[in-house]
Amino acid sequence: MAQLRGRVGGFYSTVQDYQADYLNASADFGNRGGAWHSWLTLTSSDYDVKDIWHSYYVALKNINEFLTLAEGLELDNANERAELDSYKGDAHLLRAFYYSELAIRYGTRYNASTASTDLCVPLVLVYDLADRPSRATNAEVYKQIADDIQAAKEYLKVRENKPMSNVLTEDAAYALEARVALTKKDWSTALSSARRLITSGRYPLVAPEAGSFTSMWRADSSTEDIVQLYIKKTDEEPLTINFYGYSSNLSANIPDWFPTQGLLDLYEDSDLRKGVYFEKVPLVKVLDYEINDLYVISKYRGNPAYNDTNVPRYIIAPKLFRMGEIYMIAAEAAYMSDNADAIDYLNDLRESRGLDAVTATGEALLEEIKKERTRELAFEGHRLWDLRRWNEPMKRMTPQTSQNPISEENTNPIGTAFLSPMVAFDLEVANDSYRWIWPIPYNELTTNVNIKDQQNPGY
Repeated sequence: MAQLRGRVGGFYSTVQDYQADYLNASADFGNRGGAWHSWLTLTSSDYDVKDIWHSYYVALKNINEFLTLAEGLELDNANERAELDSYKGDAHLLRAFYYSELAIRYGTRYNASTASTDLCVPLVLVYDLADRPSRATNAEVYKQIADDIQAAKEYLKVRENKPMSNVLTEDAAYALEARVALTKKDWSTALSSARRLITSGRYPLVAPEAGSFTSMWRADSSTEDIVQLYIKKTDEEPLTINFYGYSSNLSANIPDWFPTQGLLDLYEDSDLRKGVYFEKVPLVKVLDYEINDLYVISKYRGNPAYNDTNVPRYIIAPKLFRMGEIYMIAAEAAYMSDNADAIDYLNDLRESRGLDAVTATGEALLEEIKKERTRELAFEGHRLWDLRRWNEPMKRMTPQTSQNPISEENTNPIGTAFLSPMVAFDLEVANDSYRWIWPIPYNELTTNVNIKDQQNPGY
């Protein structure tokens, strides 16, 4: 569980958001994440490409070894057997989680008709230091994910399903099942699993009050959180944080990243998330310039309980699964299944967020679902995969241009001198580009003879 806490959030979600369409790099960002943001310079030797792959497989190695050894244990005590079974549930669910994360990054896009031949990632179920596995197919990897989720459901029945659980539960297995099914465009399974969580009544949407979102993101307290990983100051804090810029105090920021104006425009003033996800600070510093009244990202400012002073440390309990995502899975899957409940799931979430109901139908309803998912899950690492699933290009949104600290003749081509000239502000990447799939890390290709000829096309 400590390993899991270090593999949720941070660069496990930010790098794909750097690739997506709703961030701009500031002139002070120092090319941190520049290869992801520019797309064209990302290679198989990139540290993040390698480190994410490596860290997931390290966790899988430990899980596989545990499951192998657990089968050899002979326990006479019924309570100990039940406890061991619950740990097996953890192992199966986390193996499914890590493989789903590997598959969505490095595997061929899932297509049911070609899954039996499309390459995914190496499927390793037994720890063997000498093993040099080749890439398994999508069919093989996703079947293993499904099998592990099913095993987890059975083993985890002994645990209580409740909001803000800091251990894995049967409900967590259904949440992962819904997420994976959405990736596969298995609308029936996605809707069934999401609906089960919604109709359980265990995780009610918060009241449409500003305090609900302050509690969720500043106090780690919300009925909507299905699994919220345990943290404690100072010895059990997250090793990864979603950090978008430096804040020296509550009113001055030196950000690496700005939210685009296009993203900000998606939020109505009445949207209760807006005041938590973003902050319009009176002073933003970029290079030697002071810029007034720009929005910065404040969703992960963190829980003040983990600060030593009034300086935010961006530490919150990682939210592994939460109902905002589940409602959006239900809405999209219902729409794609021609299920009339799609608009109800959408409007239930909108009402909780302080917004009026919509009455759209047809393609207009799908657009509303897409916009709401973008608003709800901003900066949680889903946006890039959403664009890919929707077969849409990555077209970077309009940047914030209301403030310009340099005279017009000295600005970059679009007049936003607080942004980095190292990246294209109007970048567009077609949905059929090979770069939507990450490269297999170079060190894997050079050390594993069975994978050396299985690089993803284009790299």
